[in-house]
Amino acid sequence: MEIELDDVVACLRETHCFIDELQAPSEAGIYGVFACFPGILAPFPVGNDGLIYIGVSSNLAERECEHHFSSDRTGFSTLRRTLGAILREKLCLVPIPRSPGSRGCVYRFESEGEDRLTDWMRANLEVGVCCTGDPKMVECELIALLKPVLNLTKWQNPHRKEIKRLRKQCADDAQIQK
Repeated sequence: MEIELDDVVACLRETHCFIDELQAPSEAGIYGVFACFPGILAPFPVGNDGLIYIGVSSNLAERECEHHFSSDRTGFSTLRRTLGAILREKLCLVPIPRSPGSRGCVYRFESEGEDRLTDWMRANLEVGVCCTGDPKMVECELIALLKPVLNLTKWQNPHRKEIKRLRKQCADDAQIQK
């Protein structure tokens, strides 16, 4: 059975809610992260429907997308690191290495900052889910079609260079914190 991208998009838009309210099935699928307010990521644009990120999950009920919204095991979510890099000054976030001896762009934020980032995300972002038979293929097609500003691959994101610069700045500052 071939999935219609329009159906997946409609499903994501119809189901999005705050993460604590999310009712997800135990199936593979796509999740979309939506900004609740326009201009919230300025200077980066948020589309009319607020979609800012698309991800894939092997089991939506296990809430693989929820790790983005948790202060536990931080530094493993590229979405969190990107949001943190964008909101760094606003939320007073201090980047530190994700773990002792980590190198490169592997960073997280000090615990209090991680909590502020989590609180901000839970107050300002929503998640929608849609079951799909081949989520990785659908994810690639959706990203190319919808062009979410925080997806840095699978489309020619005009903001990629600036977002990568902000993330590198956090990574560099984390190495100084060692």
